[in-house]
Amino acid sequence: MGIFLVIPLLLILVTLAYGVAQVLVRAWLDYRVRIAFLEKLEKNPALVGSQADVPAIMSSIAATSFAYQRQNYALTGLLLTGFGIVFLAVGRFLRSGELAVGIFFGGVFCVLLGLVIALFGFIIRVMTRSSSKVNAPARG
Repeated sequence: MGIFLVIPLLLILVTLAYGVAQVLVRAWLDYRVRIAFLEKLEKNPALVGSQADVPAIMSSIAATSFAYQRQNYALTGLLLTGFGIVFLAVGRFLRSGELAVGIFFGGVFCVLLGLVIALFGFIIRVMTRSSSKVNAPARG
């Protein structure tokens, strides 16, 4: 009976790990492509052409990099954490019985997993943020 509970849990964890790893690898590759592009331009400035084209090229690279991503891991993690907190409260309210213990420990698992997913989601959001927003000149 226990094996039937462990197999779906392992499949969920493997799928989650694959999704997070895929997004992190794509963010890292995007970063490496940008750095390689800028190093190539630094070594051979004749490739640049006019100076007005460089911001347009960099913004187009940033705009097309993560247009495919539809899953917001930070929001998913926060929702899972919220569900876990609700289940913790319900399990604590019931106080006794197998159902109460299952609900309580399920809530603990949801909170822990939700916090990890939310943390990865926020890391992914910071890593995929466009550099033009971060380094924008101040208006005065």
